[in-house]
Parts: sequence; C-alpha cells; structure tokens
Amino acid sequence: MTINTIVHRKLRVLIGCALIIAVGILAGCGDTETVDTSTKTVVKSECSSTLADYQACTITMPDTRRVTCITRGGTHGLAMSCDWIHADGSDRLE
Repeated sequence: MTINTIVHRKLRVLIGCALIIAVGILAGCGDTETVDTSTKTVVKSECSSTLADYQACTITMPDTRRVTCITRGGTHGLAMSCDWIHADGSDRLE
C-alpha cells in the first residue's frame, strides 16, 4: 500500500463519518408545533351492541356530518375503518 492509498482511505472514512453525523443532526429537526386539543371531535357516537368481532358505529361530527365506521377487536378496539366518502353535511343532529 502506498501512502496515497492510505490517505484516500482515511479521507473517505472521515467524509463518511461527517455525512453520518450531518444526517443524524438533520434527522433531529422536526416540527415543534403543538397539537390543538381544544377542538371537539365527536358530538355523538352510536355503536351496535353485538358481541361479535365487528361493530358498526355511526359517529356524528360537530359539523353535522355522520360517518359510518366498522370496528374490529371487541372491547379492545384494535382497528377502525370509516366510510369518509359517504359522509356529508346533510344529516340533521337529533
């Protein structure tokens, strides 16, 4: 090995370490915006009272939209899928 090869290898290692450190520093940069928790999200929620793995729920939003959701997982509520395509504002609040 020549001295030139050793210098190039050390230079590549140094540049690689500098890049890893730079990427690590940039990965720590994020949005510091706080989450707004003062908004009312649900006005009313009605779910079917079956003991099956799946439940159908109708959720009424503050802007009068009603969204139908299917929950899976029994009492644990492990998954929820909602039909946002058919949610509209024409529903009346009762």
